[in-house]
Parts: sequence; structure tokens; C-alpha cells
Amino acid sequence: MKIIELYGCPGAGKSTVAAKTVEKLRAAGVPCADYEAVYFGGNHGRAARLRRAAGALLPPGRWGLNRKIFTAARALGAERKYAVSLAVLCARLERARRQGCALAVMEEGVVQFLTSLSHDRPFADCDQLASLARAIQARVPDIHPVPCELEIGENLRRLRDRGDQKWTRFLRAGEARGDGKDPLREMLALKAENLRTAASFFPAGAPLDLGEAAEANAEKLAGRILRDSN
Repeated sequence: MKIIELYGCPGAGKSTVAAKTVEKLRAAGVPCADYEAVYFGGNHGRAARLRRAAGALLPPGRWGLNRKIFTAARALGAERKYAVSLAVLCARLERARRQGCALAVMEEGVVQFLTSLSHDRPFADCDQLASLARAIQARVPDIHPVPCELEIGENLRRLRDRGDQKWTRFLRAGEARGDGKDPLREMLALKAENLRTAASFFPAGAPLDLGEAAEANAEKLAGRILRDSN
């Protein structure tokens, strides 16, 4: 199973490009799963609620997850819910492969989930992170991350225009500090650095410039995938 996962800062436009890429591949006759089909089985809301509830109540072994991945994620200082999410993702990717899925294009993947383990601080132990990445690759070997690049000022504009509530805590924290720095810009810069660190343990892919139109990027990415499959 070949996994093409787009990674980049939130609000940059990864989801739009991934969705359009899947559409183009399917139109070309190439069976392709997307993130929701792999992770949620196509039922995002109900599955997400069940996952959150089970992750809070059950030990990872009851999920049939790889305890090594869960334990290694916790050793990095990750909150339980992020460690469970990563272990669930790996299990879902394995399940998709067993069910005969040959290709998935996803806007959320291993790199993005690894970054969530340390979402508000730099990675403290890159050796432990490398060990975790190896454990993941042993179970899900064919991961191909695609960096999605966008100038930070434009990323800020898109994120603020979207009005994503989960970022308001960073804005409030910055206002309370009163040091004149832009907390959202600082968090995006940290996120970008952590993404680069997490992605460094996987094969490098050619980047996409999300400053370009989503349609053009989807055409470019679908073309690459089709060429590689021939």
C-alpha cells in the first residue's frame, strides 16, 4: 500500500489539494482511498466520538494497537490522547492494506500525527523520535510524505480568515504576555520546524507550493502519482 501524505501548517490548504488529487486519480481510473476512508471508515463524526471515548477509558492493548508505538509516543512526553491517535492511525493504515487498498492520498498522516505529540514545544529527544519513526515504518513501510509549503504571512491570513477556534488560546496567551510578539506566528513557525523534524525520518518528497492554485497543485501531484505507478 502506497501512502501519499501531505503535511504542512494548519489552514494552508492541504485538505483541498488532497481532495482534488483523489478526484483526479479516481477520474483516471485509479482506485484511491482518502483520509476519512482510512481513518474513520467514511463516518467521521460517529467514529471520532467513539475513538475519543475509548481512548480515554481503555488501555491501548484493548484496541489491538502496537503497544510499542503507544509507549514510545508517551516517552516523548505526549498526552495520552495524541499517543492513542497515532497508534490508531497506524492500525487503520495496516487494516486498509490488509483489505487490499493499494493507494491512499491523505491530508493527515504519520508526519502530521507525530508533530501533534509535541504540538506546543520543540521535540526534546530526536533519538526517541527516530526510534518511534522506525517502529512505525516497520508496520507501515510505504509512507511518502509531501511537504506543502506556504509563506508564513499568507498562512496566517488564511488561518485567521478561516476563524479556527483552536488557535484562539495562543492569541490570548500572547496578549497576556504583552511582549508585542505575534503568538500565532510563533506557533506556526514552531509547527513548521517540528514538521520538518518529523518528516526527516521518511523518504523526502518533492514539495508543493500552496501559494499556487489548489487545482494546479492537485494536477501536479496526481500526475506524479500516475507517472510513478506506470
